Amino acid sequence: MQPGTYTYRRRVAFGECDPARIYYTPRAVDYCVEAIEAWWASTLSASWTDLLARQRLEVRFLHVETEFLRPLTAGQEVRVGVRVPDAGQSRLTFRVTGEGESGEPHFRALLTA
Repeated sequence: MQPGTYTYRRRVAFGECDPARIYYTPRAVDYCVEAIEAWWASTLSASWTDLLARQRLEVRFLHVETEFLRPLTAGQEVRVGVRVPDAGQSRLTFRVTGEGESGEPHFRALLTA
């Protein structure tokens, strides 16, 4: 992971996989959103949900782009790294990378909220 990257660790559950124990690739977006939620809590000491309710904000993803590089399997730990390369007045862009234990990338995503 690059310096300045928030890291969220997660184990791939058996129920997130097909019969060959390979995770369903759309789950990568779920992993990204989980990591972004953890980033909010770590960075602002408040959950994303609490922050939105207190500030009466409505945040939705305007753009999600995902690149799948190699499969993840049940029981494997993935380190999901979150960086914020762009923060505007009404927009936040998250660059998220899912890496295996040895640092090999499994997926990359760009999410704009």
